[in-house]
Amino acid sequence: MTRALLLADGPTELTVDKVTAAAQVAKGTFYLYFDSKDHLLAKLWADYLDSFLATVQGQLATATPTAPDWPAALDALIEQMIRYDIANAALHRAVFSQASGDGLRQLRLADSNVITLLADAIAAAVDAGAVTVADPPTTAALLYYAVDGLLNAAYLGDTEPDADAIIAAAQEMAHRTLRTARA
Repeated sequence: MTRALLLADGPTELTVDKVTAAAQVAKGTFYLYFDSKDHLLAKLWADYLDSFLATVQGQLATATPTAPDWPAALDALIEQMIRYDIANAALHRAVFSQASGDGLRQLRLADSNVITLLADAIAAAVDAGAVTVADPPTTAALLYYAVDGLLNAAYLGDTEPDADAIIAAAQEMAHRTLRTARA
C-alpha cells in the first residue's frame, strides 16, 4: 500500500498523513514502526534489495558452470536481473531522489552483495574451465556496474530503458568478457 502511494504520488508528495490514512491507522502507530518518512523509504528500498538479491541467488543456484547449458543460464540470469530492475524503475527514481547517507550505504551494500555472488559464480566457472578471466571479483564488478550505471542514468534522466536492447548488449558483453560460447 505504501509502495503504491509512493509510486503514484512520488516521494515529495508522500506524507505520513497519507500513509496512515491509507492504512487506516493512527499517526502514532506509524511512529511505532518508523522514525520518519525517510525510514519508511529505506524500508521499502531494503525490501526491494532483499528480493533482488534472492532473485540473483535463486538463478545462480541453478547455474552450474560445468553444465553444457551454463551460457544459457548466464543469459537467463542477465535477463532476469535487468527485467526485475526495470520493472522497479519507479521505485528507483523515488528512492534515488531521496537518498540520504543511510540510503546510499544500503545501495553500496546491496551492490556489494550481488557482486560477491557474481564473483563467486565466475570463480566457480573459472575453476570448472568454463570461462577464462584472471580476476573474478573485478570482472564481476565491471559487468555489474556497467549495466547498473546505464540503467540508473536512464532512471535519473526520466527515460524508459529499452529492456531488450540492454539485455542483448549485456549478454554479449558478458560472453565476450568471460570468453564463453553463446547459447
